[in-house]
Amino acid sequence: MTSNEDGNPNEIMREILVLERDMSKCINIFVSKVLKGINDVDYLNHKEKVYLSNKLIESVSCMENAATMVIEVVAKLNKKSQSIVYVTNSSDDTVSVIQISDNSVVDTIAVGNVPNGIVITPNGEIVYVTNIIDDNISVIQTSDNTVVDTITVGNSPHNVAITPDGKYIYVTNLGGNTVSVIQTSDNTVADTITVGHFPFGIAITPNGEFAYVANIRDDTVSVIQLSDNTVVDTIAIGNSPHGVAITPTTKPETINKTIENILKKERDILKSLSENVCKTLRKLYDDDSICFKSLVELSSTLIEEAAKKERTASKAIEDLTNLECEESVE
Repeated sequence: MTSNEDGNPNEIMREILVLERDMSKCINIFVSKVLKGINDVDYLNHKEKVYLSNKLIESVSCMENAATMVIEVVAKLNKKSQSIVYVTNSSDDTVSVIQISDNSVVDTIAVGNVPNGIVITPNGEIVYVTNIIDDNISVIQTSDNTVVDTITVGNSPHNVAITPDGKYIYVTNLGGNTVSVIQTSDNTVADTITVGHFPFGIAITPNGEFAYVANIRDDTVSVIQLSDNTVVDTIAIGNSPHGVAITPTTKPETINKTIENILKKERDILKSLSENVCKTLRKLYDDDSICFKSLVELSSTLIEEAAKKERTASKAIEDLTNLECEESVE
């Protein structure tokens, strides 16, 4: 990038811009150090701020909705960790780690030459970074921010997307006109898919069935069927397509509202069931008490009658024995 948003070739904006969620005011602008280039940014779930990659002015912007203002955005939600942003610095060959709570750079990770695309696994444990010059992927372990593996892929890897289940990542190799498929369980290249010329941006549908790849030179989008990694369609679009984004199947607000409604219905059902069960149990208890009382009284009567009969029999035997003894003596 050689110019800023105004087109000045001698000026490059290199700062972190943080805005309030309603875009009403800027709450923080700072430069922790001079970065020679900031490309994609990936973030872990944060409720109040959304960090976006803005290649046009080489900055990381924090705003509610700036999809039309940026070239590329990679955003992956994760519940496990809610406080970290990872940013690739293409000219520094590093990844900056930003702590959202105070917007401070807490770590800097050395990766390969000219890091660009970045993605985080759904469980938040691993970060994958494409290194354009090295033709490989750096694998970062988020628990300690160390590079634990390096995966060789195609020529000039640029961008990366991960399947919803986290089992595979798809890497666009701009120089090789291919997409590398990496299996995350062992970080091996499971497949290589031929697409259009200069594949750049990539996005995967929320259901994990298709990947869409923007081909810069062909002015097309390749549609990959992920079940067998075959190109099932090619879509002609505008001149020099770069970034790709896919709308979610359901908005988070809708999901939260649906869950809330389900939980409320469950609580109502459980409350009603509990009340009915208690009433039934009380009724059964009262009925059982009457039956039990009757059973005890009946049992007592039977035992008493049996005891009387036993005493009568014993008396008769005793009398008979005494009579026999008297006759024997005579």
